[in-house]
Order: sequence, then C-alpha cells, then structure tokens
Amino acid sequence: MTNIDNTPIENTTSANNILPQFVDQLRHLHGIIVQNTYVKDTAKHLNRIIQDANNQTMILIVGKERVGKTTLVNGLLGREILSVDDQHPTSVNTFIRYGVQEEIKAYFLDGVVAVFDLSKLELLTTGDTFASQILREHLDYLEVYLKNDLLKSVTIIDSVSLEAGGGEMAYFSEALMNRVDEIFWVLRAGSMAMDAELLLIETLKNKGVEPLCVINGIDDDEHAAVFMDSEQQRIGHLMNDFIGISARSALAAKQTDNHELWEKSQYDQLIAHIHRVAENSDKKNICHPNPLLTMA
Repeated sequence: MTNIDNTPIENTTSANNILPQFVDQLRHLHGIIVQNTYVKDTAKHLNRIIQDANNQTMILIVGKERVGKTTLVNGLLGREILSVDDQHPTSVNTFIRYGVQEEIKAYFLDGVVAVFDLSKLELLTTGDTFASQILREHLDYLEVYLKNDLLKSVTIIDSVSLEAGGGEMAYFSEALMNRVDEIFWVLRAGSMAMDAELLLIETLKNKGVEPLCVINGIDDDEHAAVFMDSEQQRIGHLMNDFIGISARSALAAKQTDNHELWEKSQYDQLIAHIHRVAENSDKKNICHPNPLLTMA
C-alpha cells in the first residue's frame, strides 16, 4: 500500500484533476453501454454517477404531504416554477439544476429521455388528466433546468412525499438519499413529526446523518415559535439545526419585490445555510467522502 504522505508532490494528482478524467471515461463507457438494450439499467445508473460528479452540491427536500416542500423550492427560485396542488401532491422526484436553456428532461423507466418545455411541468408532476397519469406511471425522475444563480452551486431535489403505514417507519428511496450532500426535513408549523418519520430520522442519525429541520408556515400559526421550541426539545438530538420559514411569504416577496415581506419569511437564514453547505461540500474529494454516500 502506498503512503500518500510520503509521495513526492510532483508525483501526486489532486482529486480535482483526477475527477474530470474519470467522468470523461465514464461518459465514453455510458455511450457504449446505452446501445445495448440488455444493460439499460447499468447505463441509467452510470449516467447518474456522471451527473452527480458534475454537481457541486445536492440538497434533498424531504417531508410528508402538504408541508410545503414544493412551495419552499419555489421560494428559493423566486418563481412559481413547480406546480402546487393540494389534491395532487408531487408524484415524481424532480431535480432542479442550473441551465442557460430552460427546459425539462424527463427520464422514463425504459431508459427513454424526452425534452419538454417548462409549460409542461404541471402535466408531468401534478396534472390530473388521463395523459398525465399515464406519463407519470412510466416516469423515473425529472430534471428541470433553470437560469438561476443559486443553482450554479447547488442542485435542489423536490421529492415525492414520505410514505408510511400506521406506526411503521416512513418509506423513502434510500438510493436517492445516498446521492445527496444535505437533507432538509420539512415540517409544517403546528404539525409534529410523526412517529414513522422519527424512526427514519433515527436511522439516518445512526449512520451519521443529521438533517436540517425546516419548519414551514411560521406566518400561518401564531404559536409557531412555541411549536419550534417544543420540537427542538423533542427531536433536537436528531437534527443538525432548526430554521423557521414562510415559503409562501418568500415567494410573494420575490414576485412583488417586497423587502419587508422577504425579511419576515426568514429565507435569508435558509439561503445562508445552503451557501455554507455548498462551500463545505467535499463530495468530489475522493479523500473525504460524503457520509451520505456511504449509507448502506
């Protein structure tokens, strides 16, 4: 075994130099594999590795139905990009990435990739038409490319809602959790984390992962501060930190250029945390792997 500390500097190559070469090799391999219909699953996973390697930071938004995950993302984007429908929650994981050309890439389970205009996002995520339902049954995930400065350093994932049975652990794709650098666990002010959520959060804690608890709707509940204190006492040992926000106010503030409303939304705290995560992210550093990527 080679001791890298004893290797002359001129004979070592930094991880930052190795990674682009490695990604180029993977991309070439992916081009070969994708031609073979028998190994399309391998091609799909390889493509995800390439995509992840090209992103500085990935932040996953997690929570049960109707806590405001999608509105939270819209507030960060300053635009009502993602469709919000109380009757039909987001039903497909959506990766929001930076792109000069604003568009949607839909990845289907059979390996087909289709490009859509942004106007089709509701059709692909929350639409209630027969065509929408048929499309979503065959969708694996979506990528939405937007020209937004925040997305130059992070990819934000608006996830499907947690699934849970009575008293059982909440279900969420572990493969997706393995890919990200940070998890924002969203609660709605006045609605405590359910037991099924806590079991999943405890599992993450045992693997060295502590989400940021984002309590949304602080403008809708006059007892929001009391609720946050209560949850901090109850589940603070499982979380990295707590931030209270109003996603609805943040979006309205951006749309109307209302600075006072923006301050009340407390989104500055959330964005500051995102920048810290991006700055401290060492996902691409081979010598210091992200703990989220080592989850079994």
